[in-house]
Amino acid sequence: MRSFLGVHYWNRYTFVIVALFLVCFLTFIGCEEKEVSYVRDSDIIERYIYETEEGRDLFRTDNLFLEDEYTIPFDSAVYKMVVDSIQRSIELELFVDTAKYDSIGRFWYRATHEYSTPTLNGLYWDAEAIVDDRFFIRTLRVTDLDTAETAYERLVTRYGYFVKVGDDSKPYLGWKLWGYNGGAPASPAMMEVRSEDGVVFRGDNVGYEQFRYMIHWESITTGETRDYPGYSYYTYMRPDQLGVIEDGFRLYLNSYGVLNVSYYETVSAETNEGFQLQMMHRSDSSHYVDTVKTPNNNSRIWNLLFLQETERFFIPGGMPPDTMGTNWHGWCVPFRVPPRELN
Repeated sequence: MRSFLGVHYWNRYTFVIVALFLVCFLTFIGCEEKEVSYVRDSDIIERYIYETEEGRDLFRTDNLFLEDEYTIPFDSAVYKMVVDSIQRSIELELFVDTAKYDSIGRFWYRATHEYSTPTLNGLYWDAEAIVDDRFFIRTLRVTDLDTAETAYERLVTRYGYFVKVGDDSKPYLGWKLWGYNGGAPASPAMMEVRSEDGVVFRGDNVGYEQFRYMIHWESITTGETRDYPGYSYYTYMRPDQLGVIEDGFRLYLNSYGVLNVSYYETVSAETNEGFQLQMMHRSDSSHYVDTVKTPNNNSRIWNLLFLQETERFFIPGGMPPDTMGTNWHGWCVPFRVPPRELN
């Protein structure tokens, strides 16, 4: 009996010990610091470009190069472009308030950017994004006799200026697209766009400005301080200051100061019939003009006209038929269509 009771007592004692061990173990696991994934500001800005409405539309790659058939001056052939693939790269010049080490001077320092404008007043983090899209394109030249195919690589570059105007609790950690640049015509050409109600906006970078701020620099090692002006590398227009037109209005394009080497210019835009490619009319040697009818029920707030210009020049020492060469230039002209009020 003593042996039986002893075994029974030991089993109960063992059960209590194991139960206490499990409670302590689970408590330890629950109190252990949970791993929090680190989110980089550069990743957030790239997500902003891909995910937000203004990012998707102002940096879109669809329906820029269209597969509409077209003809070019002094050539009876019919042409067509086919996009095989697109490669995007985003280069970011990112500034955040953090201590840095100067390996040349052997000291630690930090710098802050202070803005003094009606819309930005105070210390802010900022970033400049260069968005390069490489389009790999086949151009088909169709005649009554045959079809010739030529491969091209076209680079479309756009720029975005981002400012962290909110805290980390805001969408995209408070980052906001503060400036946009879709490129410009080849110098010295310029472009003006006028809507049918008289609203005028630029199809070039005239009126675009650099964002300016004061840099407060301090050596953490020595305590030395310096203040000096800073500015963005590229010029921009704030998205809320882009040209605004009414839904379904016509746009009248006027490209002027065009060089004699210019061969032809096209515009791709969304219309009532979908996206269309139009060959612009050369009214004289220094002007291209055209009219674009925007959709009556525009689904986009942020819109783009995509312009392409081809220049033609003689190849020195060239042998027939390769006596002419071409240069290509493409840029995006942004504008806005405010959403309609619901009745």
